[in-house]
Amino acid sequence: MSNSTNPIIANQIYRRIALSFIGLTVVLVLVILYLSSARATLEVKLAKTNVNISFKAPVEEISLTPDPQKLEVIPGRVIEVTKEKSQKFPSTGSKTVTSSATGKITVINRYSKTQPLVATTRFLSPQGVLFRSKYRIDVPPGGKKEVEVYADKSGKEGKIGPTHFTIPGLWAGLQDKIYGESYAPMTGGEKTVKFVTGDDITKGREKLSQELFETALEEFGSRLREKETFLAESTTKEIVESKVNATANSEKDEFEVSLRVKVVGVALEEEKLLNLAEAKLKAGLAKDEELVDINPKSLTYSLENYDPKKGTIEIKASIEGQTLLKESSSIFNKDRLTGLTQREVQAYFAAFPEIEEVKVKLTPFWLKKIPNQKDYIKLIIKK
Repeated sequence: MSNSTNPIIANQIYRRIALSFIGLTVVLVLVILYLSSARATLEVKLAKTNVNISFKAPVEEISLTPDPQKLEVIPGRVIEVTKEKSQKFPSTGSKTVTSSATGKITVINRYSKTQPLVATTRFLSPQGVLFRSKYRIDVPPGGKKEVEVYADKSGKEGKIGPTHFTIPGLWAGLQDKIYGESYAPMTGGEKTVKFVTGDDITKGREKLSQELFETALEEFGSRLREKETFLAESTTKEIVESKVNATANSEKDEFEVSLRVKVVGVALEEEKLLNLAEAKLKAGLAKDEELVDINPKSLTYSLENYDPKKGTIEIKASIEGQTLLKESSSIFNKDRLTGLTQREVQAYFAAFPEIEEVKVKLTPFWLKKIPNQKDYIKLIIKK
Protein backbone atom coordinates (compact mmCIF):
# COMPACT_ATOMS: atom_id res chain seq x y z
CA MET A 1 0.00 0.00 0.00
CA SER A 2 2.69 2.39 0.90
CA ASN A 3 4.52 1.69 -2.32
CA SER A 4 1.50 2.63 -4.45
CA THR A 5 0.81 5.97 -2.78
CA ASN A 6 4.32 7.40 -3.00
CA PRO A 7 4.17 8.18 -6.71
CA ILE A 8 0.85 9.98 -6.25
CA ILE A 9 2.20 12.16 -3.50
CA ALA A 10 5.29 12.91 -5.55
CA ASN A 11 3.19 13.91 -8.54
CA GLN A 12 1.15 16.31 -6.41
CA ILE A 13 4.27 17.92 -5.08
CA TYR A 14 5.72 18.34 -8.56
CA ARG A 15 2.42 19.80 -9.78
CA ARG A 16 2.35 22.32 -6.98
CA ILE A 17 5.91 23.34 -7.69
CA ALA A 18 5.13 23.71 -11.37
CA LEU A 19 2.02 25.80 -10.68
CA SER A 20 3.91 28.02 -8.27
CA PHE A 21 6.65 28.48 -10.85
CA ILE A 22 4.10 29.36 -13.51
CA GLY A 23 2.37 31.82 -11.13
CA LEU A 24 5.64 33.49 -10.25
CA THR A 25 6.52 33.69 -13.91
CA VAL A 26 3.17 35.33 -14.74
CA VAL A 27 3.61 37.83 -11.91
CA LEU A 28 7.15 38.55 -13.05
CA VAL A 29 5.98 39.04 -16.61
CA LEU A 30 3.21 41.39 -15.44
CA VAL A 31 5.69 43.38 -13.35
CA ILE A 32 8.04 43.60 -16.33
CA LEU A 33 5.17 44.66 -18.58
CA TYR A 34 4.05 47.27 -16.04
CA LEU A 35 7.50 48.68 -15.62
CA SER A 36 8.25 48.70 -19.31
CA SER A 37 4.93 50.32 -20.31
CA ALA A 38 4.54 52.87 -17.45
CA ARG A 39 5.01 56.32 -18.89
CA ALA A 40 4.27 59.89 -17.82
CA THR A 41 4.07 62.82 -20.23
CA LEU A 42 3.98 66.31 -18.71
CA GLU A 43 3.12 69.23 -20.98
CA VAL A 44 4.14 72.46 -19.25
CA LYS A 45 3.13 75.82 -20.67
CA LEU A 46 5.32 78.67 -19.46
CA ALA A 47 3.96 82.05 -18.40
CA LYS A 48 5.78 85.25 -19.31
CA THR A 49 6.88 87.27 -16.31
CA ASN A 50 7.07 91.07 -16.46
CA VAL A 51 10.37 92.53 -15.34
CA ASN A 52 11.75 96.05 -15.20
CA ILE A 53 14.93 97.75 -14.24
CA SER A 54 16.01 101.27 -13.38
CA PHE A 55 19.58 102.45 -13.64
CA LYS A 56 21.73 105.54 -13.91
CA ALA A 57 24.07 106.25 -16.77
CA PRO A 58 26.47 109.08 -17.63
CA VAL A 59 25.96 111.07 -20.83
CA GLU A 60 28.85 112.57 -22.76
CA GLU A 61 29.54 114.03 -26.15
CA ILE A 62 31.44 111.14 -27.70
CA SER A 63 34.20 111.72 -30.23
CA LEU A 64 34.48 109.86 -33.53
CA THR A 65 36.81 107.38 -31.82
CA PRO A 66 34.95 106.48 -28.60
CA ASP A 67 36.85 105.19 -25.61
CA PRO A 68 36.27 101.39 -25.32
CA GLN A 69 36.49 101.77 -21.55
CA LYS A 70 33.31 103.87 -21.57
CA LEU A 71 30.87 101.27 -22.87
CA GLU A 72 28.17 102.45 -20.47
CA VAL A 73 28.46 106.10 -21.47
CA ILE A 74 25.56 107.28 -23.61
CA PRO A 75 26.40 109.70 -26.43
CA GLY A 76 24.44 112.88 -25.92
CA ARG A 77 24.34 116.41 -24.57
CA VAL A 78 22.23 118.86 -22.59
CA ILE A 79 20.21 121.49 -24.43
CA GLU A 80 19.00 124.63 -22.65
CA VAL A 81 16.27 126.84 -24.07
CA THR A 82 15.00 130.05 -22.43
CA LYS A 83 11.71 131.63 -23.45
CA GLU A 84 9.93 134.74 -22.13
CA LYS A 85 6.59 136.37 -22.78
CA SER A 86 3.96 138.67 -21.28
CA GLN A 87 0.26 137.90 -21.61
CA LYS A 88 -2.96 139.42 -20.33
CA PHE A 89 -5.67 137.36 -18.65
CA PRO A 90 -9.26 138.28 -17.71
CA SER A 91 -10.19 138.58 -14.06
CA THR A 92 -12.91 136.13 -13.01
CA GLY A 93 -13.80 137.54 -9.60
CA SER A 94 -16.82 139.81 -9.35
CA LYS A 95 -18.68 141.57 -6.58
CA THR A 96 -21.42 144.12 -6.18
CA VAL A 97 -20.44 147.41 -4.52
CA THR A 98 -22.45 150.50 -3.70
CA SER A 99 -21.82 153.65 -5.68
CA SER A 100 -23.36 157.06 -6.17
CA ALA A 101 -26.34 157.22 -8.49
CA THR A 102 -25.79 159.60 -11.39
CA GLY A 103 -27.88 161.45 -13.90
CA LYS A 104 -28.62 164.87 -15.39
CA ILE A 105 -30.51 167.89 -14.09
CA THR A 106 -31.67 170.82 -16.19
CA VAL A 107 -31.25 174.08 -14.24
CA ILE A 108 -33.91 176.67 -15.08
CA ASN A 109 -33.25 180.40 -14.41
CA ARG A 110 -36.37 182.58 -14.29
CA TYR A 111 -34.46 185.44 -12.72
CA SER A 112 -33.11 188.54 -14.41
CA LYS A 113 -29.44 187.79 -13.84
CA THR A 114 -27.04 185.04 -14.83
CA GLN A 115 -26.69 182.50 -12.05
CA PRO A 116 -23.30 180.85 -11.62
CA LEU A 117 -23.34 177.44 -9.91
CA VAL A 118 -20.00 176.01 -8.75
CA ALA A 119 -19.01 172.34 -8.87
CA THR A 120 -20.61 170.31 -6.05
CA THR A 121 -23.65 172.65 -5.95
CA ARG A 122 -26.41 170.86 -4.02
CA PHE A 123 -29.72 169.82 -5.57
CA LEU A 124 -32.40 168.48 -3.21
CA SER A 125 -35.33 166.31 -4.28
CA PRO A 126 -38.74 166.32 -2.54
CA GLN A 127 -37.83 162.91 -1.10
CA GLY A 128 -34.84 164.47 0.64
CA VAL A 129 -32.24 162.86 -1.66
CA LEU A 130 -29.30 165.19 -2.18
CA PHE A 131 -27.30 165.40 -5.43
CA ARG A 132 -24.25 167.48 -6.33
CA SER A 133 -23.11 168.90 -9.65
CA LYS A 134 -19.94 167.58 -11.22
CA TYR A 135 -18.73 170.87 -12.60
CA ARG A 136 -19.45 174.62 -12.71
CA ILE A 137 -22.16 176.07 -14.95
CA ASP A 138 -23.50 179.57 -15.64
CA VAL A 139 -27.23 179.69 -16.29
CA PRO A 140 -28.27 182.80 -18.32
CA PRO A 141 -31.33 184.86 -17.28
CA GLY A 142 -34.52 183.41 -18.71
CA GLY A 143 -32.59 180.36 -19.89
CA LYS A 144 -31.64 176.88 -18.77
CA LYS A 145 -28.61 174.64 -18.73
CA GLU A 146 -28.03 170.90 -18.22
CA VAL A 147 -25.50 169.61 -15.70
CA GLU A 148 -24.34 166.14 -14.70
CA VAL A 149 -24.95 165.25 -11.06
CA TYR A 150 -24.19 162.47 -8.59
CA ALA A 151 -25.86 161.42 -5.35
CA ASP A 152 -24.26 162.75 -2.21
CA LYS A 153 -24.54 159.31 -0.60
CA SER A 154 -23.88 155.97 -2.30
CA GLY A 155 -26.56 153.30 -2.43
CA LYS A 156 -29.87 152.45 -4.05
CA GLU A 157 -31.57 155.47 -2.46
CA GLY A 158 -30.15 157.65 -5.21
CA LYS A 159 -32.06 155.76 -7.92
CA ILE A 160 -35.03 158.12 -8.17
CA GLY A 161 -37.28 158.98 -11.07
CA PRO A 162 -37.77 162.33 -12.84
CA THR A 163 -38.52 165.04 -10.29
CA HIS A 164 -38.15 168.68 -9.21
CA PHE A 165 -35.03 169.92 -7.38
CA THR A 166 -34.45 172.93 -5.22
CA ILE A 167 -31.04 174.51 -4.75
CA PRO A 168 -30.57 174.87 -0.95
CA GLY A 169 -27.49 177.07 -1.37
CA LEU A 170 -29.49 179.91 -2.97
CA TRP A 171 -31.28 182.67 -1.06
CA ALA A 172 -34.73 181.41 -0.18
CA GLY A 173 -36.31 184.15 -2.30
CA LEU A 174 -34.60 182.86 -5.41
CA GLN A 175 -35.29 179.15 -4.95
CA ASP A 176 -38.66 179.32 -6.73
CA LYS A 177 -37.06 181.20 -9.64
CA ILE A 178 -33.87 179.18 -10.01
CA TYR A 179 -34.38 175.44 -9.67
CA GLY A 180 -33.69 172.09 -11.35
CA GLU A 181 -35.72 169.46 -13.18
CA SER A 182 -34.74 165.92 -14.15
CA TYR A 183 -36.49 164.31 -17.08
CA ALA A 184 -34.97 160.79 -16.80
CA PRO A 185 -34.41 158.45 -13.83
CA MET A 186 -31.14 158.56 -11.99
CA THR A 187 -29.10 155.40 -12.49
CA GLY A 188 -26.52 153.47 -10.49
CA GLY A 189 -26.39 153.24 -6.75
CA GLU A 190 -24.59 149.94 -7.01
CA LYS A 191 -22.34 148.31 -9.57
CA THR A 192 -20.58 145.06 -10.31
CA VAL A 193 -16.80 145.25 -10.32
CA LYS A 194 -14.30 142.64 -11.50
CA PHE A 195 -11.35 141.66 -9.34
CA VAL A 196 -8.36 139.38 -9.64
CA THR A 197 -8.50 136.14 -7.65
CA GLY A 198 -5.55 134.13 -6.39
CA ASP A 199 -6.72 131.30 -8.63
CA ASP A 200 -6.63 133.66 -11.63
CA ILE A 201 -2.97 134.41 -10.97
CA THR A 202 -2.09 130.74 -10.45
CA LYS A 203 -3.87 129.61 -13.62
CA GLY A 204 -2.45 132.50 -15.60
CA ARG A 205 1.08 131.52 -14.59
CA GLU A 206 0.40 127.86 -15.36
CA LYS A 207 -1.08 128.56 -18.77
CA LEU A 208 1.71 130.89 -19.84
CA SER A 209 4.34 128.56 -18.40
CA GLN A 210 2.93 125.62 -20.37
CA GLU A 211 2.79 127.71 -23.54
CA LEU A 212 6.45 128.71 -23.14
CA PHE A 213 7.37 125.10 -22.37
CA GLU A 214 5.73 123.86 -25.58
CA THR A 215 7.47 126.60 -27.58
CA ALA A 216 10.78 125.51 -26.06
CA LEU A 217 10.12 121.89 -27.01
CA GLU A 218 9.60 122.94 -30.62
CA GLU A 219 13.01 124.59 -30.54
CA PHE A 220 14.48 121.45 -28.99
CA GLY A 221 13.31 119.48 -32.01
CA SER A 222 14.90 121.93 -34.43
CA ARG A 223 18.26 121.71 -32.63
CA LEU A 224 18.63 117.92 -32.66
CA ARG A 225 21.55 116.38 -34.50
CA GLU A 226 21.53 113.21 -36.56
CA LYS A 227 20.63 110.12 -34.48
CA GLU A 228 19.64 112.29 -31.53
CA THR A 229 16.23 112.11 -29.91
CA PHE A 230 14.76 113.41 -26.71
CA LEU A 231 11.76 112.72 -24.52
CA ALA A 232 9.62 115.66 -23.51
CA GLU A 233 9.20 113.85 -20.18
CA SER A 234 12.97 113.98 -19.65
CA THR A 235 13.07 117.78 -19.62
CA THR A 236 12.99 120.03 -16.59
CA LYS A 237 11.23 123.39 -16.50
CA GLU A 238 12.25 126.27 -14.28
CA ILE A 239 10.53 129.64 -13.98
CA VAL A 240 13.51 131.96 -13.57
CA GLU A 241 11.49 135.20 -13.51
CA SER A 242 7.83 135.88 -12.78
CA LYS A 243 5.96 139.18 -12.62
CA VAL A 244 2.25 139.95 -12.18
CA ASN A 245 0.93 143.51 -12.32
CA ALA A 246 -1.80 142.77 -9.77
CA THR A 247 -2.34 141.06 -6.46
CA ALA A 248 -5.23 138.92 -5.32
CA ASN A 249 -8.42 140.99 -4.79
CA SER A 250 -7.17 143.86 -6.97
CA GLU A 251 -10.15 145.48 -8.69
CA LYS A 252 -9.11 145.02 -12.31
CA ASP A 253 -10.89 143.73 -15.39
CA GLU A 254 -7.66 142.06 -16.50
CA PHE A 255 -4.11 141.54 -15.35
CA GLU A 256 -0.77 140.77 -16.99
CA VAL A 257 1.65 137.93 -16.28
CA SER A 258 5.27 138.06 -17.45
CA LEU A 259 7.41 134.92 -17.32
CA ARG A 260 10.88 133.81 -18.27
CA VAL A 261 11.17 130.02 -18.40
CA LYS A 262 14.28 127.88 -18.77
CA VAL A 263 13.84 124.36 -20.13
CA VAL A 264 16.69 121.86 -19.83
CA GLY A 265 16.63 118.50 -21.60
CA VAL A 266 18.89 115.67 -22.67
CA ALA A 267 19.39 114.88 -26.34
CA LEU A 268 20.96 111.48 -26.81
CA GLU A 269 21.35 108.49 -29.08
CA GLU A 270 18.36 106.48 -27.93
CA GLU A 271 19.50 103.31 -29.72
CA LYS A 272 22.64 103.20 -27.56
CA LEU A 273 20.56 103.74 -24.45
CA LEU A 274 18.18 100.97 -25.51
CA ASN A 275 21.10 98.56 -26.00
CA LEU A 276 22.49 99.43 -22.58
CA ALA A 277 19.06 99.03 -20.99
CA GLU A 278 18.66 95.59 -22.54
CA ALA A 279 22.09 94.55 -21.27
CA LYS A 280 21.22 95.82 -17.78
CA LEU A 281 17.92 93.94 -17.89
CA LYS A 282 19.62 90.69 -18.86
CA ALA A 283 22.32 91.12 -16.23
CA GLY A 284 19.71 91.44 -13.53
CA LEU A 285 17.93 88.17 -14.33
CA ALA A 286 18.14 85.02 -12.24
CA LYS A 287 20.28 82.21 -13.71
CA ASP A 288 17.23 80.15 -14.67
CA GLU A 289 15.49 83.06 -16.48
CA GLU A 290 15.90 84.22 -20.06
CA LEU A 291 14.81 87.50 -21.61
CA VAL A 292 12.35 86.83 -24.41
CA ASP A 293 10.92 90.28 -25.04
CA ILE A 294 11.82 93.90 -24.47
CA ASN A 295 9.45 96.81 -24.91
CA PRO A 296 11.26 99.77 -26.51
CA LYS A 297 8.22 101.98 -25.95
CA SER A 298 8.58 101.51 -22.21
CA LEU A 299 12.02 103.13 -22.23
CA THR A 300 11.96 106.33 -20.19
CA TYR A 301 14.71 108.55 -18.92
CA SER A 302 15.07 111.80 -17.04
CA LEU A 303 17.84 114.18 -16.14
CA GLU A 304 19.15 113.06 -12.76
CA ASN A 305 22.20 115.28 -12.30
CA TYR A 306 23.58 118.15 -14.35
CA ASP A 307 26.56 120.32 -13.45
CA PRO A 308 27.16 122.96 -16.16
CA LYS A 309 30.45 124.00 -14.56
CA LYS A 310 31.90 120.49 -14.54
CA GLY A 311 30.11 119.51 -17.72
CA THR A 312 28.80 116.29 -16.15
CA ILE A 313 25.47 114.78 -17.09
CA GLU A 314 23.72 111.80 -15.53
CA ILE A 315 20.37 110.35 -16.50
CA LYS A 316 18.07 107.89 -14.79
CA ALA A 317 16.50 105.37 -17.16
CA SER A 318 14.07 102.47 -16.88
CA ILE A 319 12.73 99.81 -19.22
CA GLU A 320 10.35 96.85 -19.13
CA GLY A 321 10.60 93.38 -20.61
CA GLN A 322 9.36 89.80 -20.25
CA THR A 323 11.13 86.62 -19.22
CA LEU A 324 10.56 82.87 -19.38
CA LEU A 325 12.05 80.05 -17.36
CA LYS A 326 14.89 78.18 -18.97
CA GLU A 327 14.37 74.46 -19.54
CA SER A 328 17.42 73.91 -17.36
CA SER A 329 15.60 75.41 -14.36
CA SER A 330 15.63 73.26 -11.25
CA ILE A 331 11.84 73.52 -11.24
CA PHE A 332 11.86 70.89 -14.00
CA ASN A 333 14.11 68.46 -12.08
CA LYS A 334 12.45 65.06 -12.60
CA ASP A 335 13.59 63.88 -9.18
CA ARG A 336 10.98 66.25 -7.74
CA LEU A 337 8.22 64.60 -9.78
CA THR A 338 8.74 60.86 -9.36
CA GLY A 339 6.06 59.08 -7.40
CA LEU A 340 3.64 62.03 -7.41
CA THR A 341 -0.04 61.73 -8.27
CA GLN A 342 -1.55 63.93 -10.96
CA ARG A 343 -3.04 66.18 -8.31
CA GLU A 344 0.30 66.52 -6.56
CA VAL A 345 1.99 67.38 -9.85
CA GLN A 346 -0.58 70.12 -10.48
CA ALA A 347 -0.10 71.48 -6.96
CA TYR A 348 3.69 71.44 -7.37
CA PHE A 349 3.70 73.53 -10.54
CA ALA A 350 0.90 75.82 -9.32
CA ALA A 351 3.31 77.16 -6.71
CA PHE A 352 5.37 78.82 -9.46
CA PRO A 353 3.95 81.95 -11.17
CA GLU A 354 6.27 81.27 -14.09
CA ILE A 355 4.08 78.26 -14.98
CA GLU A 356 0.79 78.97 -16.72
CA GLU A 357 -0.60 75.46 -17.21
CA VAL A 358 0.35 71.78 -16.79
CA LYS A 359 -1.21 68.75 -18.47
CA VAL A 360 -0.40 65.26 -17.16
CA LYS A 361 -0.88 62.05 -19.15
CA LEU A 362 -0.20 58.64 -17.54
CA THR A 363 -0.02 55.32 -19.41
CA PRO A 364 -1.30 52.72 -19.06
CA PHE A 365 -4.64 54.19 -18.07
CA TRP A 366 -4.67 52.51 -14.67
CA LEU A 367 -1.43 54.18 -13.68
CA LYS A 368 -2.06 56.53 -10.74
CA LYS A 369 1.39 57.98 -10.08
CA ILE A 370 4.40 59.28 -11.93
CA PRO A 371 6.90 56.45 -12.49
CA ASN A 372 9.84 56.30 -10.12
CA GLN A 373 12.24 56.01 -13.05
CA LYS A 374 13.19 59.43 -14.47
CA ASP A 375 13.71 57.90 -17.91
CA TYR A 376 9.99 57.16 -18.07
CA ILE A 377 9.04 60.82 -17.54
CA LYS A 378 8.75 63.04 -20.61
CA LEU A 379 8.67 66.81 -20.14
CA ILE A 380 7.37 68.96 -22.98
CA ILE A 381 8.05 72.67 -22.38
CA LYS A 382 5.83 75.06 -24.33
CA LYS A 383 6.79 78.73 -24.53
